[in-house]
Amino acid sequence: MRRKAPFSVSLTIAFALALPLIAPGGAYAQEEGENIPEAEREVVGVPFYELGDQNLMIGLGSTTLLFVHNPYADPGERAQRLDRTRIGGLGFLRWNAFVGENISVGAELSGSFMSSPNRHRTLFQVPITARLGYTFVRYPFEFPVHMGLGINFMTLEERFYFGPTAQAGGGVLYNATADWAFGLETRYSWVPENYTGGRDDGPEDTDTRFGNFLQINLVARYNF
Repeated sequence: MRRKAPFSVSLTIAFALALPLIAPGGAYAQEEGENIPEAEREVVGVPFYELGDQNLMIGLGSTTLLFVHNPYADPGERAQRLDRTRIGGLGFLRWNAFVGENISVGAELSGSFMSSPNRHRTLFQVPITARLGYTFVRYPFEFPVHMGLGINFMTLEERFYFGPTAQAGGGVLYNATADWAFGLETRYSWVPENYTGGRDDGPEDTDTRFGNFLQINLVARYNF
């Protein structure tokens, strides 16, 4: 006749089998964020973006010169509006990589043009910037904010200039699918054109100006 197992042994085995079901997350617990739909990530407390997530963004829109700051003008007249400029065009390509919960770094290459109707001149700019951003998420919407620092190449007729530039902005995105999002972005761009003088055939230090631009773009983003 087969002997019955002691009651304590049976209880231990039953507890071991039930442990995965009563442990936090249950039998279906996965690595944090694994196989959890994006729409449910906020509900279960999993970060929407984590280390290693990346995306590409493309934007097309307009650029407008708000004003030019002249540091050598009389007080009260240093912010000068230029009525001789038209609204120009802008395009950019941006890469982002997340280094923490919703925090990203990246790089952007953009180009813009703006014409002057009176003098028939066109200003071209090609900024290359490093980016730092943070994304607020309220799925299916996202509200990214960002800033950029870099170098800007400019041409106007036969004149060429390069110098630093700074940008700051934000926008709203709608996640149409798990991979694609579409939206609108607005940003401010500061473009200094600084001269030190000292050259007989070059601009004087009093020709220093600081351009202030407003840029509005339609954007599309791809997650990978």
